[in-house]
Amino acid sequence: MVMENEVLRCIGLQKEYEGKRVLESFSCRLHEGQVAGIVGPSGCGKTTILRMIAGLEQPSSGTIERVRMHARVAYMFQEARLVPWFTVRQNISFVLESRQRHKTGNAKRIEEALVAVELDGYGDYYPDQLSGGMRQRVALARALAYQPDVFLMDEPFAGLDFPLRMQMIDFLNNLLKQTGISVLFVSHDTREIMHLCDRVYVLKGIPARLEHEMDLLPRQKRLDHPGYLLKMEDEMLRSMKS
Repeated sequence: MVMENEVLRCIGLQKEYEGKRVLESFSCRLHEGQVAGIVGPSGCGKTTILRMIAGLEQPSSGTIERVRMHARVAYMFQEARLVPWFTVRQNISFVLESRQRHKTGNAKRIEEALVAVELDGYGDYYPDQLSGGMRQRVALARALAYQPDVFLMDEPFAGLDFPLRMQMIDFLNNLLKQTGISVLFVSHDTREIMHLCDRVYVLKGIPARLEHEMDLLPRQKRLDHPGYLLKMEDEMLRSMKS
């Protein structure tokens, strides 16, 4: 039975490149306000799944269904992908204007997004004047200004060192609580997944296939019970390697 707050369904996705299958029958569901994670070894097809959902590639078979036909989808890549000769504000504005006929209200949305990621006052800075974490927050602000219903995140913090990655995960988690955006978050790092996601889809093998699905306790309960964190992380790792 389809839940009323379901926003996205992937059913039996398969992908082949030049006759070689890289993804085997992957299915998942995403609900309103949920943060679902896809975890698996590097190179196992996680990014391919996001690209198919975003419409950047087509599945060889299977279906992708947006329950809301006109749901807005934002994509955050592994790199910030900022235009170096644009200011922070211009980087956000450029994406909005390229996707919209009507620009009314964009200035307000940009400023609200910068406040949300705690970068108000940095709108006139250029990317090379910012730290790596700040550049990723600009990329996050750019996606938020687009006001998505579904947010696809492809290892967005992979280029940061571990303490900064965890800081960004905490920052993102608090931000998502305020926005209620539905997120599909891809990572090969089980620690990131454990600290952010509500539900986890574990991939393994070549071609990649769905090995395990896990529902996690609410985040605060996880943090209050370190033994639970270790147990679930071990379960993920064993599923990826078994």
